[in-house]
Amino acid sequence: MELDVMKNLSINGTFDPNTYHHIQRHYYLDGFLAILGIGSITSCILIIIIMRKYQILRTRTNSYVVNLCVSNILYLFFSPLFLNLFDAAERISSHEICILDEALMLLFLGIFVFACTILADWYIINYKSLNASIRCRASYNFITLTIWLIILSLFLTICIQCSYGITIFPMISITAIFVFIFSFVFVLIIHIVKFFRSRFSSGVVAKSNMELAIVTCYFLCWLPNWGFTFSFLFASGRSSLDAELSTFGIAHTYPIVLLALLYYKDRDFKLCFNNFLKSEKMETNANDEGRRYSKEHLSALV
Repeated sequence: MELDVMKNLSINGTFDPNTYHHIQRHYYLDGFLAILGIGSITSCILIIIIMRKYQILRTRTNSYVVNLCVSNILYLFFSPLFLNLFDAAERISSHEICILDEALMLLFLGIFVFACTILADWYIINYKSLNASIRCRASYNFITLTIWLIILSLFLTICIQCSYGITIFPMISITAIFVFIFSFVFVLIIHIVKFFRSRFSSGVVAKSNMELAIVTCYFLCWLPNWGFTFSFLFASGRSSLDAELSTFGIAHTYPIVLLALLYYKDRDFKLCFNNFLKSEKMETNANDEGRRYSKEHLSALV
């Protein structure tokens, strides 16, 4: 798809380049989204630091959660540019807009892939054969490295194809929407099957449901945004930019929800989190005492 839009529009005699198009929106949402973005980035950083700091939390599932948080931080850092795209369009080239659009979609897919990896890992460990479970436990570092290498390769591909004026953003968006909906339906089916098994069967019961809860929260937080995007692509057009931005706000709450879920449902994480806060407080108090002692010592010397 060629990006030389202005050239194509100039062929049409009814096109007036001096016409000003304004998208109606309320800018108070920017402050709301900024607060949610800062809260989400802070939550991701806390999760990463705590899970890497304490040995007891260095598990296979938590490794996937850490990488999911890294993808989420990258997405949140670049998403304000996406939300302000209409203002930036006059100052950046079409190639940069192409890279921005598709890189953001790639970062979202990174979050999505790590969420699905957590779900697949949980399913294999609990419901597949022992050999499959052992292979899954042994290969999580290789799986993580492979995902990041694919993301990096796709990003380089995006930069190259955008530099040649080619964009596949609409195709990526439509594909991502259908994959997201299919995955969400699959998670719903898992919950329905688990419900009936717990009520009417004495079969295999999962040892831990934390992984399923992490993935379910991800899909619930992102569902409004993808539902709005689906209606925008296949309906008559954008109904409200404010509504679209609000769905982004709901999606940005996922790291905050994830931090709360880990704190209240994972006993080890809660203990490490409380210990981390206490150690930080003790270190701050020690630094304050040290500075106070230094000032008193200097004043005594004077």
